[in-house]
Amino acid sequence: MNFKHLWLIRPSLLLGDRAEFRLGEYLGTLIGKITAPLMQGPLLKYRPIPMIELAETMALLAETHNTKEGCHVLEGKYLYP
Repeated sequence: MNFKHLWLIRPSLLLGDRAEFRLGEYLGTLIGKITAPLMQGPLLKYRPIPMIELAETMALLAETHNTKEGCHVLEGKYLYP
């Protein structure tokens, strides 16, 4: 499609309210909240992230006049300060 900039964002488990109940995600959320502080180094990309933080990151990428052309992948670990 010949985009000047393309960001592929790959977060881990998203935390937040959902309209439907999914047992696997519910259990993952419980476990993820407990283990998140322990997820450092190579495990950081698996740390759950709140949906609002993902939305803020996406909005920031859309608003900024990024001069970095091409296709870029943003892993979950880069969504954290």
